[in-house]
This record gives sequence, C-alpha cells and structure tokens, in this order.
Amino acid sequence: MRNRISLIVLVMMMAMLCPNAVLQASGYYYRDLGVMDGISSLAWGINNNRQVVGWVRYPEGGAMDSQAFLWTLSAGMQPLGTLGGSYSFAYKISNNGVTVGESKTGLPDGIQTGYYKPLNQPMQKMPDLIPLPGSYSRAYSVNDSGQVVGFSNKVIGVIGEINVFGNQAVIWQNSTATPIDLGTFGGDHGTAFDINNSGVVVGQAEVTPGIADNRAFYWPGSGNIQDLGTLRADGNGLSTARGLNDLGDIVGSATNESNLEEAFIKLSGQDM
Repeated sequence: MRNRISLIVLVMMMAMLCPNAVLQASGYYYRDLGVMDGISSLAWGINNNRQVVGWVRYPEGGAMDSQAFLWTLSAGMQPLGTLGGSYSFAYKISNNGVTVGESKTGLPDGIQTGYYKPLNQPMQKMPDLIPLPGSYSRAYSVNDSGQVVGFSNKVIGVIGEINVFGNQAVIWQNSTATPIDLGTFGGDHGTAFDINNSGVVVGQAEVTPGIADNRAFYWPGSGNIQDLGTLRADGNGLSTARGLNDLGDIVGSATNESNLEEAFIKLSGQDM
C-alpha cells in the first residue's frame, strides 16, 4: 500500500513539474508497419487520412531490390508494384490517395522514371522534359489538385557523341502534362522537393555550372524561381528547401555563420 501511495505521489509531482513531458509520453506510441515479404522498410510520406507510403527492401540477388508500399490502418501494408523494373520508391501521398515516386522500368536500358499512382489504379509513367534515351525523372511531391513536382533530365552538353544530362526542377500540372522547367540560378541542376495546395513550389537550384553550390528556391506558381538565401548575414553559402505547408512556411537546411549546415524555418512573409 505504501509503495502504491509513493508511486501516485511521484506521478503527481512529475505532472506538476513536467506537464508537457507527461502529456507527450501518453499521447504517442510506435506502430510496426511491417516489411511485407522484404527484410526492412522505410516510411517516407503520410497524408491527413493517415495513409503512409514508403518502400520495402529485399535481400540482395533477388528479382526485386525494393518496392513501394501503401499502408492503411484497415488493410495494413500493400505493395504498389513497379513500372516493370526491379525497384520502386514512394515519396508522397496526397489527401485523395495519389502516390508519387520513382520506379525502374522494364526497358532494356533500365530507365528510371517518376510515376503517378491514384488509389486502386495502375502506376503510370510521368512524361519526360525531353524524351531521349538515357534521360530520367523523379516525382517527389503531389498536392490535392494533382500537380506533381520533382526533376526531369535535359541535355546540357555533348561529349563526343554522348549526351550530358542535367537534372531540372520541374512541375507537372497533371499526370499527363509535359513538365515545365522551373530553371536554375545559372547552374546545370535543380530539383523541386515539395508543392502545397496553392501550387507553391520549393526546392534547390545550382548557381554555377559544374559546382554544387545549391540555393534554396521558392516558386509562387508563375514567373521565375526566387532565391531564399542562407543563414549567413552576407547571404553567401548553400541552402536547400525541402518542404512547405499550406500557410507558406518553408523548412530546409542552410549554411550558418560558421559555414555549417543548420536546419531552418522561414515563416510566411518573414526572413529565414
């Protein structure tokens, strides 16, 4: 009886001294989503309906390297298949159940391409910026209107008879539309990582050709991409914008005054 009273007193003291810790401890728990027939799994995206997407990894030497999955509370983990190749990844699922990601195709050249998969419908290949052999794309995010962002290759040079490709940040206005090249800040490469329900896009773009000097960008839905700067007072350094919400708040990482990478949040209408 004495031990029980002591425990009750201890819990009451913890609640008074650390109320947030007690609430957090009682409000969250882990759920094992499983691995299907694989050996490990990774959850990458979740929507407001608590539908989760990611991928499962398989043992080396098998027919499949990895496969995208959809997890729901009612049905558990379900395979999403591929576009005919040995792997697929799922990065984002919209609130109406559209999943986007990347898959290897069954073509002889083993091309890697972005895909769009509505709920309970087959996976479909996203159109390329320039449909040439050796080019590929990746779809990173989708909003509730069906707009998709990621990157698609285009030729930035030729060495001998071999095309040199660069990743270009793009937006697909729908799953069958030709992607729109959002441009860079002068470099060869760019990637769009996220889009919100207003059609605002964030990502990263190179400043100088041949140099990995990426800067975080913001695209309001038209016109040119805008440089978000860094955490340094002089504005120099590197930065990447990884995500944003429907309020226009942006998160990512950027160089600080010590030239170290540090997480940032840029609230709508304010500086990084």
